[in-house]
Amino acid sequence: MSPDQKEALIKIGVDIDSTMERFMNNEALFLKCLDKFLSDDCYERMLAAIDGKDVNAAFDASHELKGVSANMGFEHLYEPVKVIVEVFRAGKTDYDPALLDSIKAAYEETINTVKTVIE
Repeated sequence: MSPDQKEALIKIGVDIDSTMERFMNNEALFLKCLDKFLSDDCYERMLAAIDGKDVNAAFDASHELKGVSANMGFEHLYEPVKVIVEVFRAGKTDYDPALLDSIKAAYEETINTVKTVIE
């Protein structure tokens, strides 16, 4: 990974060292997973489930997003997602709307950063 790629990821809060440890210091694998993140649909499924008031589907999709963001080192996305996961886990949909706004903002920032990193 180039210094510019690392810097872009660091700017969104990725701890490069600990993240690379999870990837056994295999930068090629990490970059491949970054590319796959762009086509992952758990975020869109979560939003669709929220719109459809399907708490079980919202839980499944948000739980998946939580895991992916944790594994990839996207702490700024992981933190708000882990909160909404627990709301859905309890079978509820009464989360603070600002929470979903922060998830959307973090996701958008992540996607934009990943696109620049893998170009």
